[in-house]
Amino acid sequence: MKKTDTGVNTLGFKEVKASDKRLKAGVDTIIETFKKEEMSGKIYNQEKFRQQLLFEGISNDKRTGTDGDWMYESEKDELFIMAEVKEFGKEITLGQKILIKNLVKHMGGPYKTYGFVLWHDTPSDKDIELKDTLVREVYYKDAKGNVAVKSYERKTVSFKDAFDMLKKS
Repeated sequence: MKKTDTGVNTLGFKEVKASDKRLKAGVDTIIETFKKEEMSGKIYNQEKFRQQLLFEGISNDKRTGTDGDWMYESEKDELFIMAEVKEFGKEITLGQKILIKNLVKHMGGPYKTYGFVLWHDTPSDKDIELKDTLVREVYYKDAKGNVAVKSYERKTVSFKDAFDMLKKS
């Protein structure tokens, strides 16, 4: 956990003197609980999660906002993945293509960056399991540093398999 120059750590908790061991133990417990909850991948507030985010009034004549369904950053800052999930047979919008391409193109530093378009065939009254989606397209940088797209329209590659492979590489 990093401290800022104001004496507050990056989680927003004020630093505690080592002499107050009970208070420090309480803060440490809160931080550990926060980390465990954050790592579980579980949605804690279903009502808020299902609330729509409207982009009206936040655009110009040529562009508007878009969203991404899932993002992942590895613990060692080596891998960054963005995924957009669509119903089987549906394509992403032009704006989403531009966003994914530019994210892969411009994400610099130590990152290997990938953008996935995933398909699912889950009924609308059921939750979509990300691990069960199929890879439709993957955006990545080729050997020359250009963004390339590989399509998997006729192949069945699960996102879980692709994700596990990338984590190992």
